[in-house]
Amino acid sequence: MGVLSFLKAYSFHIIALTLFLVVTLYKFFPKTIQIPTVPGPSQTSLPNIYIDLSGAVEKPGVYEMVPTSRVGDLIEKGGGFSKNASPLWVSRNMNLAKSLTDGQKIYIPFEWETQEDGKCLITSLLLDIPTSPNRQTTGAPPTQTEGFPSGTTNVNTATLEELDALSGIGPVYAQKIIDNRSYANVTELIEKSGLSESTINKISTQISF
Repeated sequence: MGVLSFLKAYSFHIIALTLFLVVTLYKFFPKTIQIPTVPGPSQTSLPNIYIDLSGAVEKPGVYEMVPTSRVGDLIEKGGGFSKNASPLWVSRNMNLAKSLTDGQKIYIPFEWETQEDGKCLITSLLLDIPTSPNRQTTGAPPTQTEGFPSGTTNVNTATLEELDALSGIGPVYAQKIIDNRSYANVTELIEKSGLSESTINKISTQISF
């Protein structure tokens, strides 16, 4: 009987015997048979990132986010926009689909911060207030308004209604000013009242100490 005739006649037995040997070797000697694997994507996870969220949101603070997070995810985690947020500024300037980066700061402006000559702008966060030689910077706040233009509102003695009349100051902020006074200067007003620098910058020519 030739080789080809033998293989043809006993092909089933040969195949069965081969499978038996492979299974036996794999079972008792697993290291002798290595099944190739297709490399998959890296399973190494990236570390979480931390973002500072502040301004007109319900829950400002520093949030830990997954590295694939978007601005919209951060806003949602912060409780969403507050009722005093500027919808016009958000719609024109904020990309909720933008990716976040570690250490990033996101600030949402309030409505009163963007109302300037009908433009949707945030007022400067830098104060440019000239210092009068008669202005007292240490000790107890002065009781007079020398060195300030006539018609200014003294934040240490003004009533709630007078403070409410200032640009961008509503009754809530007016009450904050009253609750935390007295103030010696603009720096103390920022530190003690809770008003933002941009708001104080807007009323800087209308107030005195």
